[in-house]
Amino acid sequence: MPNDNDGLIKLQEENKLLREQLENSSFLLDRAINKDINITTELKKQTNNLQIELIHKNQLLNSVSDSIEDFIFYKDTDYTYIGCNQAFCEFVGIAKSDILGKTDYELFDKEYADIFRNADICVMNSNETKSNNETVLHSNGNELYLL
Repeated sequence: MPNDNDGLIKLQEENKLLREQLENSSFLLDRAINKDINITTELKKQTNNLQIELIHKNQLLNSVSDSIEDFIFYKDTDYTYIGCNQAFCEFVGIAKSDILGKTDYELFDKEYADIFRNADICVMNSNETKSNNETVLHSNGNELYLL
């Protein structure tokens, strides 16, 4: 018949084993957390580097497009201006910040906005670039022929 000491020794051994397993689990958990922190830190650095690179590329794109005398503009699929060059700003007669986020209907008379929207629809449906041949009135009162 086992005595009480045998049971106590067995419980102490099981307790020791459980403590070792807990310490090992704790160690593994700490390693996993540290690895996750390191990965997160690295991803944040990479994201920051990509954001800086994107800013520089956008600045370069803006510099190049602003040096071109032809109108350059681009819109999203809702026909909202998301970019343009300085020549287009001068044509419209307002700052780029006042053009971006707006549609032709917010910038031009309905007659011209309808023409521009129809041209946009054709471009988006064909998925090709297109030159428009239109005459429009510049903000300074001069009539311009758009190719």
